[in-house]
Amino acid sequence: MRLRLGLRRWPAPIISHFSGDLDEHQLLAAAGVDNDTANVNIRCEGLFFAGQSRLSANQSDRAIALFKKLLDIKAIDVCDHTIAIVELRRLGLDLLPKKEEEPIDMHSGGQ
Repeated sequence: MRLRLGLRRWPAPIISHFSGDLDEHQLLAAAGVDNDTANVNIRCEGLFFAGQSRLSANQSDRAIALFKKLLDIKAIDVCDHTIAIVELRRLGLDLLPKKEEEPIDMHSGGQ
């Protein structure tokens, strides 16, 4: 029995990308990465797998850019978001904001 995947239907573009049939640009277009109304899960998956592909090609700078773009979507309930944070930390990025001055207590009039 032969498995038939629609080559345009998600997640087939991921498979096509890793097999060399789709380049990164085509994968990201298929995921609708630049379309704010496209499915958030698919957009995140596209960026995540493109980033993983770059990591496996030892292109960490491009992978970092893709993972950061994934985080910009702010879909914290998508597992790819969490894994992107793990990968960025593994690559040495400090994702915690710099400690600033203590916040002002607005209940005491800011004093």
